[in-house]
Amino acid sequence: MQKNVSFETVQQNIVSCEGINTLKKGTARDMRKNLDLDESLFDWSIYYCGNGLMDVSELLIVKSDNSAALETAEKAAASRLDAQKTNFDGYGTNQIDLLGHAITKKVGPYYFYAVSEHASTWEEVFMGLVK
Repeated sequence: MQKNVSFETVQQNIVSCEGINTLKKGTARDMRKNLDLDESLFDWSIYYCGNGLMDVSELLIVKSDNSAALETAEKAAASRLDAQKTNFDGYGTNQIDLLGHAITKKVGPYYFYAVSEHASTWEEVFMGLVK
């Protein structure tokens, strides 16, 4: 059984993670533009995105009791990964490496998606909160 974790708890723990301060806290508009996701689908969402066109780092965490909403997030992350791999194919070796090590995970009412050299650290913190 997953814990019911508040937005505030996840946000506080994620903000203190290594590497998160290099990202920009994404807005609802960023989430729509980059992932084609509407934040109103979820009970809450956390989104951080890279600074600049060459920065593929991203973090998305959403919570919803609606499995269709979580599936939408999962599909959006998969589409984003495919698009980013296509964008950087042939010249962005560092970006392709990061994208190749992206972490995507559905845990109960939560969905987690991370692209970063710090993705596994973020995943550990997230899993520590929800398990």
